Amino acid sequence: MRKKGEKGFLTIKGKSEGIRRVEFEYEIPVEDVEQMLCVLPLPKVEKTRYEVEYAGKCWEIDVFHGENEGLILAEVELNSETENIETPPWVGKEVSNDVRYFNQYLAFYPFRTWANR
Repeated sequence: MRKKGEKGFLTIKGKSEGIRRVEFEYEIPVEDVEQMLCVLPLPKVEKTRYEVEYAGKCWEIDVFHGENEGLILAEVELNSETENIETPPWVGKEVSNDVRYFNQYLAFYPFRTWANR
């Protein structure tokens, strides 16, 4: 669950198969998100998401906070796994298949605990 401005969302992500993953997202009342974040005993991943257009693609840039401070990830949705795209010069190492960068992993094993090892 997450907040985006004054809207709330519930996102369900399937198992990764290479760089492909099924994802379902539903808008829910922001009040529900706020209540769930307060009462559910789940670790939280704090981040600010920015959207940047580059070469006809919308890149989502996540700047992490809290225990994942220092981590910045860029993601782009492709039409297919074989689609050729122009990669922005500010994009670094490809980490799509590295589970350490998934939100679920970061919630339990924050970036600060393994980043400099």
